Amino acid sequence: SKEDLDKKFHRGMLLVDAGDTPEAKRVLEQILQDDPSDTRVYGALASCHEKSGDFRSAEKCYRKMIEVGGDFPPGYVALAETLRQQN
Repeated sequence: SKEDLDKKFHRGMLLVDAGDTPEAKRVLEQILQDDPSDTRVYGALASCHEKSGDFRSAEKCYRKMIEVGGDFPPGYVALAETLRQQN
């Protein structure tokens, strides 16, 4: 249910904030298996990748967020910042 996914997302964000990136990624990827249209999860997952220095994976997540979310300005801003950090 949407409520269960929201609880999982909240848990994932707590893990991100606590610095438990591997577990956060696992939780967030589970959400995407249930709902691949949840743009906020792609953003959170990209953040996890950035924290671990994996900017290529972060870029992929931001591109997917834009693809799924359509015209989503914050996604473009985040993507641009990630691309800047790669160069």
